[in-house]
Amino acid sequence: MNNDLISTRILESNEKALTELKHEIKTTKPLELKVTENFPLGLQIMKGKDNLDLISHQGEFYLAFRTAPTHFASEKTLLQILRSQNGTEWLHESTIQMNSDLREPRFLSINNDLFFYFLKAGTDWTKFEPQNIYLMERTGSGWTSPQKALEPGYIPWRIRNHNGKAYLSIYNGKDLYENNHEGKISLFESADGKDWKKLKLEISAPYAEELEFIFDDEGELWGTVRFEGQGGGIVHSKDLEHFTLKRTLEKYDSALLLKHENELYLIARRNVDGKVDHSPDFLPDSLRRTFNLIRYSLTAKRTAIYHLNKEKIEIEHLFDLPSQGDTAYPALVRCDENQYLLYNYSSPLEEDLDYPWFQGQISETNIYMQMITFLKK
Repeated sequence: MNNDLISTRILESNEKALTELKHEIKTTKPLELKVTENFPLGLQIMKGKDNLDLISHQGEFYLAFRTAPTHFASEKTLLQILRSQNGTEWLHESTIQMNSDLREPRFLSINNDLFFYFLKAGTDWTKFEPQNIYLMERTGSGWTSPQKALEPGYIPWRIRNHNGKAYLSIYNGKDLYENNHEGKISLFESADGKDWKKLKLEISAPYAEELEFIFDDEGELWGTVRFEGQGGGIVHSKDLEHFTLKRTLEKYDSALLLKHENELYLIARRNVDGKVDHSPDFLPDSLRRTFNLIRYSLTAKRTAIYHLNKEKIEIEHLFDLPSQGDTAYPALVRCDENQYLLYNYSSPLEEDLDYPWFQGQISETNIYMQMITFLKK
């Protein structure tokens, strides 16, 4: 792939924030993953490719992604699960099809067992209709059949390992884009990846969703949450019961946190237009949110790397990764002390397709791979 074709005007960086970091961050040029070179021949892949997850388990890589005609709901949607020895050349493991939309793939490795969670949703492309979370387990003979798990109508967002246990955040997706949406985020704990116990940490606020979280070296939880049509927030909890929430004007879609030497970094979709709320003050709240949702869909997006400053409780934009159109559902695996393997998706990078997010969502998207390296200054 010739990355020289990517227009330099679509990438932005924050030199002041980069200078103040403890690490220098280097990235390789993104490599497009293709069926003819990287994926198994005959693997069914449609125009839309998004919703990725990546994990390292017992010396092998596992990759999952959604493929469908577009970014939106479709009965043709498939989830593909692949396996690799090196993270670039893949073998087919499983294809999931339910004649309904499928998304939010999440792997979990615990006690030498590998699990796979995902969401089954509806078929109406104009709506978001979450039905059930499903669970599969990898056995010696392959993957088990999908079984319903947790609460219907909820969406799995992030699974983390911490001190020998697994933690999972889910959120209420019913009426998500309606003005009567009751935002509710719950955190669960499990010792085996099958039986989950709901913890006391719960975020109840209108339009709250996508609790991305990670544990720092002190065992404290840090996270981000988005408020659809409004903005975002930074979450901090020392005991998984009480928490603080600091609202932000910008929203961090499809957020993924990583910890490197106890510094926290965030990879997420960035709205080039900045803050979410651009609605006129004279509009009632319900119309202001609708205005913001429409405007947000009609502005350009990037995948960006941020620094979560724990002292200031702020998120600082560092730089954009090569990306445009419809982009950002990052998946990450640590390869060694300083290097990380990143998988993500974007509208094709071979051309300057810096069009609005909605146009990217109904057009072709591709999967890209690149390495991220953190070097001490």
